Amino acid sequence: MKAAYIAYDMSALRTSDYLTQVFEQVDYYLIDRSQHSIVSDFDQIPILVDSYCLPFEETLRTNVHRHIFKDLQAEYEEFRGHFLGDVVKTQNGVNLAASKQDKIAIYSLSEVRDIFFNPKNCEVLLEKEKTGLLSYQFLLIERSQLMVDRLSFDKKNLFQKNPEQSHVWFRSEFSYELTKPRHQLLDRVNCFLIHDQEYKSILDNWYYLHLTPEVISVQQWIPYHQHKNSEFQKFIIERTRRKVQEKLDFIHFKELLRADVNTASGFMTHAGEMQHPKQSVIMPSFHFWSDEQINQKIDLEVSQKIKKLQKQLFKIEQQKNRAAKDI
Repeated sequence: MKAAYIAYDMSALRTSDYLTQVFEQVDYYLIDRSQHSIVSDFDQIPILVDSYCLPFEETLRTNVHRHIFKDLQAEYEEFRGHFLGDVVKTQNGVNLAASKQDKIAIYSLSEVRDIFFNPKNCEVLLEKEKTGLLSYQFLLIERSQLMVDRLSFDKKNLFQKNPEQSHVWFRSEFSYELTKPRHQLLDRVNCFLIHDQEYKSILDNWYYLHLTPEVISVQQWIPYHQHKNSEFQKFIIERTRRKVQEKLDFIHFKELLRADVNTASGFMTHAGEMQHPKQSVIMPSFHFWSDEQINQKIDLEVSQKIKKLQKQLFKIEQQKNRAAKDI
């Protein structure tokens, strides 16, 4: 069996370890191949709040850390829930065997002109500009309004109802310099930053920071309807610069390097429904997921459908063989 996976960015490829054990070929059709996955495991990211850094390991937290975390736990659980849903916390990543490179391929989604389902033959047909129709048996598609809005072909062939989101994950990257020595600062730092512990909201208050020696990336939720508004982007970028520098007074933001959005899951007002659920599935974006959580999610969503599909394909093959004998 062959599968096609439609997604926004390279985070979808983190599913390849599992899927290449189920399918003989997995073709990924992506909108933006320049965006890579946020591979940080959400449950292993420390939290900066006021003058404290709360370790992700509960055993390393002091009584003061536990008291602070208890105060912000509701917001933390809400924040986590948008990304991971009800996926359980995992221990340090348990990876399946690495996928073979000859079993996956990566294409631009712009090459696809349309998608058709042929339930009678258990086929999902992708019409490509140069190669014509390609046949698959199963389709996976990322659950994001941002991605769905970028599809150029008729979405009615895919969805009974499109996924919808009220907010989208926004990243702004800056060059920076240290205003005070920080010898303990590692080459790469990932953390959540809470601007105001008393402000009981994850919006405009909780940030994900990724620091390298020269670049700081600040990520947060912004309203979906504003993500193309250049004036709003300017406002939120400057506001982000000011608020983060207030909390990290040893860093001076310099030049803005990039600002964009991605399909991190969250704030779904509707999860979406497929037209042909027996041969397709809607998957979340896997930013912030551990490898083990990804494998668990795919197994939950895909395994039973694949077993039923294999039985159906076996029946179709038997019917073809009988027809061939009757000729």
